[in-house]
Amino acid sequence: GGTPCTSTNTPTPTNTFTPSFTPTFTPTYTPTVNGTVTIPMGIWVAGVFGGSVYDMSAVVPVGPTTLVNTLITLSINHTAETTDGVTLTTPIEGAVPCTFTQAATLGGIPMAQYGTAYQYTYVPNGTYSLTVATSIGTVSSTMSAPGAISFDSSGVTATAVYPGNYDSAICTRIYPAPATTFNSGTTTVGSPFVFPPSTYSSPSNPATFGTTYSAAQTVLSFTGPAAVGCAFVGDAVFMKYFIK
Repeated sequence: GGTPCTSTNTPTPTNTFTPSFTPTFTPTYTPTVNGTVTIPMGIWVAGVFGGSVYDMSAVVPVGPTTLVNTLITLSINHTAETTDGVTLTTPIEGAVPCTFTQAATLGGIPMAQYGTAYQYTYVPNGTYSLTVATSIGTVSSTMSAPGAISFDSSGVTATAVYPGNYDSAICTRIYPAPATTFNSGTTTVGSPFVFPPSTYSSPSNPATFGTTYSAAQTVLSFTGPAAVGCAFVGDAVFMKYFIK
């Protein structure tokens, strides 16, 4: 099993399509020791890629939109190297290079963040590999991506054909009286997941809800002698509007 992934250092990628409700599932991996953020010496990598599907067809005449995002965060012997070779290998497009985007810190330790604006294909159960070539060596990891998420017609049950080791669910009432009506928090919900009856509560009807299910898979196994505390995360998100 993996570790639920949380971080306060994850920037939100800029996309050309911005729904009125954006899911907040963008997991990263934050190592802690006795509650204190700790990044060890060596090659530390927190690599995240994901595919998000937004289905607003219940309220606007447009089909589902899919977006992918990639964020690779590195700390090499507690330094932020900006010229490392970072590659995400995908099952359809092949090797996708990631370039340096910005410097950051975590727990006071310098880091470098890499990414790509390229919209490669997110394939549930597809094999994805991350390779990071640094000044002190090369590390890599591989996973089968989670996903293939669907809702039943009522929005009560969400199912992932390929669940992760940290699956989350949230529902937001868009109108009237915007509010979060359900949030699974830090406990994985598994698949299939049935939302509780109170999820679609509203002071009046009809009401519009944005319901989201996320399947995230965290792999902590990296090859390379200098890899320390690394994580590779694949995250599939499906957000769908329902009118009740």
